[in-house]
Amino acid sequence: MAAAPKIELRSLADIVALLEPTSSLKVNLEHNVHLVRMEPGRIEIRPTPKAPTTLAGDLSQKLFALTGARWSISISRETGHPTLAEQRRDAKAAKFESVTQEPLVRAVLDRFPGAEIKEVRRLADEDVAAPTPEDDA
Repeated sequence: MAAAPKIELRSLADIVALLEPTSSLKVNLEHNVHLVRMEPGRIEIRPTPKAPTTLAGDLSQKLFALTGARWSISISRETGHPTLAEQRRDAKAAKFESVTQEPLVRAVLDRFPGAEIKEVRRLADEDVAAPTPEDDA
């Protein structure tokens, strides 16, 4: 009988990825937790004031259920990293700022005052139509 694969958790994002999309623990980990330190079996967090007081215990129990190993969750006063939600927001803002600085986009925005970028997407290779022989004519 083969042993179950060991779950390796290196970040708060790794933990969140294992949780049910609608679980309150997932929502709290994304929006109300600043990760201070994480190593195997030990996590140090700084919860926001909106986090439930049971968060550390809930997380410890869930990690035990997921990994079969005991996890120590401690509360810290250190600042820690931005929450996962803050990290996503900052990454999105940086992407928008980067796109805004592209010469073609800048020209369009300058030409049409009040225009704004609503979404930034990366086109996959298969989304871009391959040139057809008629395109060369």
